[in-house]
Amino acid sequence: MDQNKILRSNEITNRANKSFDEYLDALLTGTDVYMLPKERLSNKEWHELNELVKWKNVKFIETTERGVPYMRLSKTSNRATYKSATAKVKAMQFNAIRNKYPYLSDSVIQEIVDNQDNISPGKIYNMIRHTKKKYNLSRDEFNKAVAYGKTPNDYIDVSQHQRWAWERKSRVRQPHAKVDLYHISLNVNIVEGLIKALDNVLAQDAGKYIDYYKFPKSDYYDEAITRHDPVTIYLSARNDDIEQKIVRAVAPYARSNQGLLGENLGYGVNISPETTQKYGMSVGEHASMQIYNALRNINARN
Repeated sequence: MDQNKILRSNEITNRANKSFDEYLDALLTGTDVYMLPKERLSNKEWHELNELVKWKNVKFIETTERGVPYMRLSKTSNRATYKSATAKVKAMQFNAIRNKYPYLSDSVIQEIVDNQDNISPGKIYNMIRHTKKKYNLSRDEFNKAVAYGKTPNDYIDVSQHQRWAWERKSRVRQPHAKVDLYHISLNVNIVEGLIKALDNVLAQDAGKYIDYYKFPKSDYYDEAITRHDPVTIYLSARNDDIEQKIVRAVAPYARSNQGLLGENLGYGVNISPETTQKYGMSVGEHASMQIYNALRNINARN
């Protein structure tokens, strides 16, 4: 591997908490290595990284075992393989997932069951957070919404969330320190009317329960049309009144309950504990691990 490739590997992985060389040293001692990127990696960067490290017979894998999204560096020869499930076992697996997660679409569950021989929690996570059929939202409408949403006004502050999203927060804040204990996932079309409706709820709340909400930037249009929850609201505590205000505000823009994994508050609206504090992973990641384990356990018993 020439010096330029090593430098480029380090350039990408330095966005995590160690350099590529440090990860490789740990891997060669016989342990798999996890790392948390400071910034989200694009599909192009994942591909490039794996092309760069082929010389060592290792690859980076998106995994959900300890965060969103962790990179895992593993020896490719150590990847586990499992016997193929019979049709009867696949039917049992399908029903188990359907009963546990009723808002997952049949097509997504079937895709997971049919591809289980080479599946990982990370792959399941990507399957359950995105729809197979794109939602109907024009790029122009989305771009107009983002242009409005990235602009502060007299009542709302705006800041960058990581590098892929904007977050909006009320300028009227409560004096006490906040900890995000819940998040509300919205399966909605991101249009200007939605941003204005959520801003109105922010203004009414005045920082009492809502910390902020986030939505993708213009270059993440694919998140807006394929992700089941492209908008997320973070709260410090639950409150029936504010939750119903959110349900009413987003009702004209709600698309479906599909893919939502928490407690249903209304059409297109779910709430969950902010599980990065409870489990060390998001609700989607926790579901991915549960589904992964269910596939293996049912297969092993049958």
